[in-house]
Amino acid sequence: MKNLLLTTTLLGFFSLASCEEIPNKDYQITTEVRDDNNKLIQGANVEASRDVLIPESPIPLSKPIRINALTDQNGISKMNFLSVQTPRGVCISKEGYYLFTANTNWEQPFEFTGTTTTKVQATLRPIKNPIPMFAREKSGFEVAEFDEEYQFDFQVGELLPPHGKGVHPDIRVTMKGTRIDNGPDEHEDIDFQATIRFSNPLDGFIEFAVQPKDGAVGSSFISDYLAPESGYLPTLERKAVWGKARSLPGYWEYLNSLERKAYYFRVRTKTDADGKIISANYGKIYGPLTLVPILKNHAAFKNALKANFAVSELYFNPTSNDRNVEFDPKRNLLPDGNVQRP
Repeated sequence: MKNLLLTTTLLGFFSLASCEEIPNKDYQITTEVRDDNNKLIQGANVEASRDVLIPESPIPLSKPIRINALTDQNGISKMNFLSVQTPRGVCISKEGYYLFTANTNWEQPFEFTGTTTTKVQATLRPIKNPIPMFAREKSGFEVAEFDEEYQFDFQVGELLPPHGKGVHPDIRVTMKGTRIDNGPDEHEDIDFQATIRFSNPLDGFIEFAVQPKDGAVGSSFISDYLAPESGYLPTLERKAVWGKARSLPGYWEYLNSLERKAYYFRVRTKTDADGKIISANYGKIYGPLTLVPILKNHAAFKNALKANFAVSELYFNPTSNDRNVEFDPKRNLLPDGNVQRP
C-alpha cells in the first residue's frame, strides 16, 4: 500500500518541453506533522522527489530521485534541493500510523528565479484495531426493468435469486423514469430515478465526506474507526440522465457532489419487543453510489438493459454488533477483493 501510493504520488519519467538545456531550480518543502489530537510528531519520515536530467538522452528527459527528511522535536522537516521539474507532492509515514499524502502548492510561479517554497501540514492517524472484513473495490448490478425490486447482498456482493447468489436483502433498489428514442440519427433522452431502501426499519445509511477521487490528499484511512450508533437514514435517491435532461439546472453539480460522498451503513437489524437493537451488521462504502444509463448504441442494450447501479469500495463487517470499520487490507475475507485502502 505504502509503496503504491509513494510511486503514484512521487515517481514517473517525464519528457521536458524544450530541447534546450533545462536549468535546475531551488526548492524548499517545509512540513509540519501532528497526530489527530494535534500533538506534534517527531521522527515522521517525509518523502518527496526531485528530477534530474538523464545523461546523454537524445531529447531532454528527466527521472525522479527520492529524497526524505525526518521531523524534528517540533514536528517540522525541511528539504532544500535542486530539481529540473516542479515537485508534485509528499508522502508522510511513521510506524504505527496510516500513510498521509499531499499535493504541493508552490507559493512562487514557475518563472521565479529564487528559492521556490511550499508548506505542508499533515495529520497522521494512528493504526488502532484493523480487522478482517469483506471488502470489494467494485460491485453492483444491472437494473433491467422499471418498477422491479432488485435485492442486493452487501456481504456476497450479488443480487438475490433469480438474478444472483445473494442471501440477505440488505438493500432494495427500484428504478422509474422515461426513455425516449429520438431515432437512429439523434440522441435518446433518458431520465431515470432509483430509490434505495433497506429491509428493516432501523437499517440505513449515514453520509460522510471523502477526499478527492484520486486519493492524493490526506490520510489513507478516511473514515472514523467506528460506525455511528444512530442517525441512519432509511432511503437514498439516485438519478441518471442523458440527452436533453443533462441540461437540467444543477445536474452536473449533483454528479460532482457524488464523488465526494461516502457512507456508513447498518443492515440486518433485529430488535426486541421494546424496539431495542439486539443485533445488526455495520460497514462502510467509500463511494460513490451511482446510477449509469445504458445507451441504445451500447453492446449491452441488445438485452434491453436500462442502467447499471454501481457501488465503489464496499466494506462489510460480518461480526454482529461490531461497529469497527477499520479494515486490515492484509486480511481481506475476499481473496480477490483487491482493496488497498483501510
